[in-house]
Amino acid sequence: TIRCTGARHSMGGAGTLHLGASYPELWAALVPLSPPVLLAGDAMLEQLGRMLELPVMVVTGEKDNITPVQPVRELVAAMQELGMDCRYHELQGSGHAVPALRPKLMAEIFDFFEACRRAVPAPQECAPPSAAEAGRRGWQPEHKQQEQLEAEQEEEQRQPPSSGAKPSEDSPPHNGQSQVKFRQQGDRKWLRHTFTVLGHLQIGSLKLELADWSVFYFAKSRLAPVSSLCQRPFA
Repeated sequence: TIRCTGARHSMGGAGTLHLGASYPELWAALVPLSPPVLLAGDAMLEQLGRMLELPVMVVTGEKDNITPVQPVRELVAAMQELGMDCRYHELQGSGHAVPALRPKLMAEIFDFFEACRRAVPAPQECAPPSAAEAGRRGWQPEHKQQEQLEAEQEEEQRQPPSSGAKPSEDSPPHNGQSQVKFRQQGDRKWLRHTFTVLGHLQIGSLKLELADWSVFYFAKSRLAPVSSLCQRPFA
């Protein structure tokens, strides 16, 4: 199994660091862009201690008002203190979204990933976290999750049915509290539909962006030998 590389922006950057620390054996390199730093002190060192062998490139904007730059600097300083392979780009005068919108930076990220290829393949299966780590992250084995789901379903079946005819899903109840609940359910359905549509649009745009970069990197890798040949002096 080939090792993965991860580059995500904003909260995705925090998720990149979290997944890198949780499953370091799966990754070849990480690039968090404008990441919010959620840990500090000993907790930060504990997270970084689980990913000491992972190369990391951190990119953020100097004028980022959403994920402040100072905690990112402290994160990078901690990585350097631990001797990690860490590269840091602080874009002068740039805000939160800029690191994800610069084509030259994206090309550099792909070059970074290319340089971080690892000959040793990733394991077929990840080892489950330790008991202490599982408790801290709320992780449960699959059979425990199934047992919890079955218990919740049994609890719902034990609840006595309401008296009278069952109201239609589209007709609001008569008492005030139920009417509020009905309106909330309608709002949730509308929000769910909205986020579903937005999610499909985002997935489409991400697939298109990934295809663009795949074509770019494929062409770049194929033209590299030709470029080096053209730069050689003729005899």
